[in-house]
Amino acid sequence: MRTLTHLLVAAALAGPAFAGGTTVDFESDTLGWIGPSGTGGATFLDAGAGAGGSTGLHTVFNDFGITFRNSANPAYLGDLASKGTVTISIDTLVNQVSFFGSPVSRPWLVELRDYDLAQGGYPWTSVWYLFDDISAGPGYTTYAVTIADTTSTTLPAGWGGYGDEDALANPILPDGVTFTDVLAGVDEIAFTTLQPGFFFGFTDFDVVVDNITISYPDGDPWTDLGGGTVGANGPDTLAGTGTLVGGSPTNLTLTGAPSNALTLGWVSFAPTPMPAIGGTLHAFPFSSQFFFGADAAGSVAINVPWPAGLPSGTEIWFQFLADDPSSIHGITMSNGLKATSP
Repeated sequence: MRTLTHLLVAAALAGPAFAGGTTVDFESDTLGWIGPSGTGGATFLDAGAGAGGSTGLHTVFNDFGITFRNSANPAYLGDLASKGTVTISIDTLVNQVSFFGSPVSRPWLVELRDYDLAQGGYPWTSVWYLFDDISAGPGYTTYAVTIADTTSTTLPAGWGGYGDEDALANPILPDGVTFTDVLAGVDEIAFTTLQPGFFFGFTDFDVVVDNITISYPDGDPWTDLGGGTVGANGPDTLAGTGTLVGGSPTNLTLTGAPSNALTLGWVSFAPTPMPAIGGTLHAFPFSSQFFFGADAAGSVAINVPWPAGLPSGTEIWFQFLADDPSSIHGITMSNGLKATSP
């Protein structure tokens, strides 16, 4: 049986995630990022068009505006209010922005959307930050914003709200909804030229984006994601200990499985959580899976050194499933556990 050490070494190939955040560089996948598509043009991975000659996400499109968005990658979504400080950045190359053949500029902003807070016929409630106006020009520009306090109830300087309007039809947050309320449940992140409160005619765009990054301060390298279920021996509980510094002792322990049960450990580098069998699958789709037999107490203990040489911030999601005939589904599931290499 392959060891956990082999598994962790494989994590070095998982991509450029880092402690307290994630970067998508589009070298092999969009990892949830999509751009405009349809009769107005197309969005595609373009080798050589990214920053520094890498691969970028390229759109050539004619419409009122363009939007690159992500509602699938959990690294950019969920409870950002608990992060304290968050920095968001994107590298952008503008080859063309023109209106009936004449060069023009358009707004460029990041928008954090919460669909659950939508009301009054609006599709979502959001907070947004205008970086600058963009127009055709040579080379890449990095646009970034730092939210210094994600628990702020008021909009920080430079931020706007969307989901309602004032007496002059300016976009605002709905009554009773605060900045941190939106950050606490981000369902979608978008980079867009469609500034709330403004309207534009059909415009020709040729834009490439790269290195979309979200980062926040380092914390505990182990994150309990919850989502486990209860079986014959109580809740299946997965815990991790260790600093995750190269060469240091690392321990994964599963408790609460049935006595001598067959268990299946799942590992994922880019999960899409989903509800299943009364809990939440966090390490799915899995990148690797491993079989372990629980002992008489229903425990599995894995003890290995954390491998040296992993990129800082490599993120790995773990979760166990256990054979449990007492469960209505025949299996139980541990909580999800995320390890982030410092």
